[in-house]
Amino acid sequence: MGKTEEARKKVLAWVLGGVGIEIAGAVLIWQSLPDFGGPTIAGLVCVVVGSLIVTWGLVQRARLHPPPGTNPPPAAGDWLPETELRAAAPRAVRLSRSGRRMVTWWVLMLLVLPVYGYFVWQRTSSGSVDYRYEYIQAEATIHDMEVRESSGGEKFYLYYNFESLQVPGRRRASTVVSAQQYGAYEIGDTLKVLYLAPNPTVHELPELAEDTPRPRVVWLVVGLAALLLLLFEAIRRRHHTLATSGVAAPGKISMLRRRGAGSVYAVEYEAGSETRTLRGTERTQRLRQGDTVTVLYRPEKPEEALLYRLSMYEARPPAE
Repeated sequence: MGKTEEARKKVLAWVLGGVGIEIAGAVLIWQSLPDFGGPTIAGLVCVVVGSLIVTWGLVQRARLHPPPGTNPPPAAGDWLPETELRAAAPRAVRLSRSGRRMVTWWVLMLLVLPVYGYFVWQRTSSGSVDYRYEYIQAEATIHDMEVRESSGGEKFYLYYNFESLQVPGRRRASTVVSAQQYGAYEIGDTLKVLYLAPNPTVHELPELAEDTPRPRVVWLVVGLAALLLLLFEAIRRRHHTLATSGVAAPGKISMLRRRGAGSVYAVEYEAGSETRTLRGTERTQRLRQGDTVTVLYRPEKPEEALLYRLSMYEARPPAE
């Protein structure tokens, strides 16, 4: 009992440590906005490492608390499919315990992206200038460009001049831009200038102000979220199809190898009058070499298969 309690405390320490690393990474990402640089990368690494540590801790916790009613797997000759799988296809299904965990992790991952995009939007839009009042539009010409070395790295300068009708004479000015903006312009290019009529030295360059990381980051977040949603939907559809219409067959774990917080397995099963091999990974670490497990496969495509115990969906019992 003492060893079990000590193991629980260690697992809790790992989970809390992982959460702390994730929070530190989120703080680094927040402080680096709206720029994307070293602190942002460090923050993302902290979030990933913290997530892995939390996952490992949860896996260890699951091993300490096996689900009630778990029995040793039957021998291959005595195998019978689970009671709920004996119903004729298509079966009524519901999210399994594994599926609920999977959905929770996907939702958490997807929530991080809009939150990050919102923070980028807020940080980059808070200092925007309202050009509707008092500003007059003119055209500036870039007459020189320069890159200077500084203690913080290279700085990129654009030198330009423009004329105002209210105050005669050309106005010369310069501005610091990003490396991307610097590469997008050449000497002789023109820029839109908005200046105050009484004092043209007070002016803005809206084209440069609009070319901030905000749109790029937001569109990157939207694109990444869309890709993750498509990937999740493809996985969900596959699991749902196999759970509702898949053929149940016995499979024997022929290879099991630990890898990180999970295991890599190979399961041999009979389908379409030949022996096939299903390979995959699992994080519960409850599989054992030589176990007989239930495999679901598509009759029209026997090579597409899934371990029933790892499926997002489980068939509803006949009584429900």
